[in-house]
Parts: sequence; structure tokens; C-alpha cells
Amino acid sequence: MPPTTWFLLIHRLPVRPLYFRARVRRLLAEAGAVPLKKAVYALPKSPAGLERLTLIADDVRSGGGEAFVCEARFAEPDAALLMKTVRKERAADYTRLLRDARALRQTALAAGAKPTEGLKSSLGRIRARLERVRSVDPSPDDREARAAIETIERLLRPPREGRAAKGLPGLVGRTWVTRRGLHVDRLACAWVVRRFIDPSATFRFADPNDLHAGPDEVTFDTPQGRISHREGRCSVETLLLEAGIADDGVRRIAEIVHDLDLKDGRFQHPETAGIERLIAGIVQGHDDDRTRLDRALALFDDLHGSYRTKKRVVLRGDRLPTPPRRGPRGAA
Repeated sequence: MPPTTWFLLIHRLPVRPLYFRARVRRLLAEAGAVPLKKAVYALPKSPAGLERLTLIADDVRSGGGEAFVCEARFAEPDAALLMKTVRKERAADYTRLLRDARALRQTALAAGAKPTEGLKSSLGRIRARLERVRSVDPSPDDREARAAIETIERLLRPPREGRAAKGLPGLVGRTWVTRRGLHVDRLACAWVVRRFIDPSATFRFADPNDLHAGPDEVTFDTPQGRISHREGRCSVETLLLEAGIADDGVRRIAEIVHDLDLKDGRFQHPETAGIERLIAGIVQGHDDDRTRLDRALALFDDLHGSYRTKKRVVLRGDRLPTPPRRGPRGAA
């Protein structure tokens, strides 16, 4: 049910200077206020909404205008119409925010392991915009923007000692080549390359009939490729072995990929079926390989992060195991 109580800002602005009118309109838009009439703006009742409108009213008065903040109640149909307008405005904000976050993510990927202060400042501004928009109307529309921002944050985070592979002759500074139509093993290999070998790595997705690699290219998950299936291992397992990556979370992800790719049931981790469905969703929902890769990078990042945390997340319907009963004191 939409809120029926709202805060209103009623104002009269001076004719001059013209920039002052533009400034007030910008502040009201950033606050998430919607116009009822030319000089009357509304926000759903909340402490944050009252604070925003009060600050704007103070700004109007300091600029030589008049402003009043009051509380008003609307009948449910009118309140629903107002809330629909608010959410329409916020949907446009989320669209712009996601566009800018994606552009910054591409810049961060291009910067690789050398993020600039400008990138960090831009990330701070985008994060602040997201929080400002969410404070007006938390929405599922923010999920993709948040995922893009989290990816940027990971790219700008200083690498922990021992996290990235070092001194890997022939693997850093190369273009990585594989068959187009990315699926689980190739997606996992690309994630390992980007996160643990070469953050600046580029990829080429080739026709299966044209997989010849140039002198500065590394083939993976291809027949006779440098990184491929060997001795019962899938390609990502071979990559970990060749790169010398010893990380328990990455190893577990490689075991999940092994079971999904080779289907021999060797490891049988309980989360394997869920990851299979998520990968299927990426593959079925996106024909473009670079889009698949972007989605898989976020998926494997989050999965890897879940293995690093010591805190157990209890989902709805997930019962914690009953602790074992203690025997008599002194019992073995």
C-alpha cells in the first residue's frame, strides 16, 4: 500500500538570477521530490525526506525566495498515483546510474592493476548517487547497478599478498583465445585469468574452425590448446595447475566446474546444482559472449567470496544443525 502521508515543499523563487531556479530544480530532483504543481513538490513522509526538503527550503530563503514545508495526507488513489510518479522518476535514475556504472567498470577493467585516483573518485560519486536514489525508493532495479559497482570496487581493491599469481611466463600481457559460445569451463577460466593472473587480460572468442593463436595469444579450452583438458582434469583445473594458484575457494570452484563439464560426479559439492542453473540462466539469457563473461565474473566473484567468509548465512527454511549432546563429564 502506498504511503498516504507526504511532505510538501511550497515555494516562490525570485525572478533573478536564472541559475538559482535551475539549482533548486536540481536539488529537488536529487531529493526525489515530484511536482504537484509548478511550485509544489512532494516526498513520501520519512525523516530523511523531511531533512531534504527542509534544507532545500533554507536554500530557497537564503536566495531571496519563500518556502514552506508542511505535512499532507492524500486519499489512497491519489497517493498511489503519486507513488507511481516517484517510481517512474527513480527508474529513470537507475537507468542513468547503471549506464554510468557500466562505463566506469569498462574503464576500470582497461586500467587493470593500475587504478587511478580519478577512478576512485568517480566510484565514490556513483556509489553516493546509488545510495541517494535508494534512500528515496529502494527498488529491485538497483541490483545490476550494485553488481557493477561491486565489480569496480573489487578491481580497485589493492591485491592481498599471495592472491594473484606472480612470475607466470607466457601468461601475463597476452590475449586469451577460446571458442565462442562461452559455457561453464571457459567462463571459469576467464574469471581465473582476470582475477588471479592478469587483470588487464583481453579475450578473443573465435570460430571453432579458426582457432589458430598468434605469438601473443594463449588458447584455452580448445582442442590442442595450451590450457585444455588433461589427465582427467577440465580446463580450469589445468589452468590452476599451470599458473600455480593455490587458493581453497578457487579450487572448490574448479571442482564444481569439473563436475558440470565432465559430468563424472567426482566431487559432488552440494552447491553444484545451483551453480549449474545460474550458468544456464546466463547462457540462455545472453547470446553475446562478452555479456556472458560480465555476468559470470560477478557470479564467480560472489561464489568465491562466500567461501572466504566465516559467518554462516542462514536462508529461510534452512535449519542450523543441532549441536551434539555432551556426554558426562570426563567421557571420551
